[in-house]
Amino acid sequence: MFTLLRQENRKLMHHRVIQLFIPFIMIFQFIIAIYAAHYPQILTPYDAFVNNDYGFIPLLFLAITIGSTYLTNERQNGSLRALLYRSYSRTQVLVSKWLTILGLMIGLSGFSTLMSLGLKLSFFRRLPNYGTIWHTWGLNMLSTGLTLLFLMSVVLLLGTLFTSSTPAILTGIIGYFIVTIFNQLCFYLYAKVSWLK
Repeated sequence: MFTLLRQENRKLMHHRVIQLFIPFIMIFQFIIAIYAAHYPQILTPYDAFVNNDYGFIPLLFLAITIGSTYLTNERQNGSLRALLYRSYSRTQVLVSKWLTILGLMIGLSGFSTLMSLGLKLSFFRRLPNYGTIWHTWGLNMLSTGLTLLFLMSVVLLLGTLFTSSTPAILTGIIGYFIVTIFNQLCFYLYAKVSWLK
């Protein structure tokens, strides 16, 4: 099983999309931080930092894309059949792929978080240290992580069911927007209706 995990990690890390994504997320978060520094009336530095410089948005779309195409591409290429002909069971192959993608998303989320902390120290040293800034930041990271985990589980499930990655990608993207709208609606209702609290 550990050999299979190592092979999957090596294969995923040499994937061209992953190699391009790391500089992309650095540039993306840097642009958001510069925008928040120059136009605080539109995007406050507090909101930019608390939302991790919006690094979760490209990370979410990468997770949906990788999660849905990783297994279906191997099924279409025939490389999945080659793995199954070896001494590995279907369960071992699926679990190793899922753990590899989960590890990649945790690693990229950690990288995005470190990038956001570095940008805070570089651009926003004078950011007001409200008593709740770290609490709000931590809750946002937890909420984003749970949303990502939920959508990834649905996308990976659909990726195993279908031979095409299109339904899994569409379900992941539509699911993200539905969860976001539902989340905003809940916050609105919590503010207006006291008994829901």
